[in-house]
Amino acid sequence: MSDNRRRRQKQYERLTHPLVRDANGTLRQARWDEAPERAAGGFRRTRDAYGPDAFAMLVCPAGALSFKTEFDMRAAGTWDEPARTETTTVCAYCGVGCNVTLHVQDNEIVKVTSPHDNPVAHGNLCIKGRFGFQHVQNRV
Repeated sequence: MSDNRRRRQKQYERLTHPLVRDANGTLRQARWDEAPERAAGGFRRTRDAYGPDAFAMLVCPAGALSFKTEFDMRAAGTWDEPARTETTTVCAYCGVGCNVTLHVQDNEIVKVTSPHDNPVAHGNLCIKGRFGFQHVQNRV
């Protein structure tokens, strides 16, 4: 097998199988039911160690864990909930098929969420689905 073909095969495997980190720090392929359970276990351990306030990510002013557009617009007094429209569509970043709800104000996407009743994402989005909307708008 050529090196190019091995690289393509490895990339394909990374896209089709979830990876988890073992106790020794190495990544390995996991079952689809194992990966979310491992992530949930990490959240439970963090909550137990630091309390429920450890997840207060929706107030991050740097936008690392929240929507900087929303934070900035609220600070400037331009965040207008009644003026926003919401459109639900399918995320285009991978083949999973997560539903995303685009929150639009003044003809710009200001926030992306996922419906909690979605059978695929259950209200959660990966980093690309959640923050990838910025590529369609010229943000300076």
